[in-house]
Amino acid sequence: MLEEGGVAGDRNARTEQFVRELSANTRRIYAHVLSLLPNWADADEVFQKTCILLWQKFDEYEPGTNFRAWAFRVAYYKVLQLRQQRQKNVLAFSSSSSRPSTRTRWPGPRRSTPDSRLWPTVLPNFALATAT
Repeated sequence: MLEEGGVAGDRNARTEQFVRELSANTRRIYAHVLSLLPNWADADEVFQKTCILLWQKFDEYEPGTNFRAWAFRVAYYKVLQLRQQRQKNVLAFSSSSSRPSTRTRWPGPRRSTPDSRLWPTVLPNFALATAT
């Protein structure tokens, strides 16, 4: 009976240590994931999966070593895993045939850029509006 209490106490101590370490590094881990992914939704998903995996693998973490470095490495591999899954799901078809082209591209978010054809019509009107 005493042995069971010791195991439960050790488990509680490890849980508290994990919560302390994760709480101290949550923002940095999320920022690291966000720096690797251009999309907020993907970053949220990878961050959640990273936290789950950190909890599942916490027994493999050696106390006294750098928790943040360990968590960054786990997050990095989760990002790579997401990218590999996305590349498998994306097939780029060429316009001349129905065969997949050899080029694949990362399906990141499209960033809107101003259409250069609009500038000649927008700029004169803007200049007139600001002159008055």
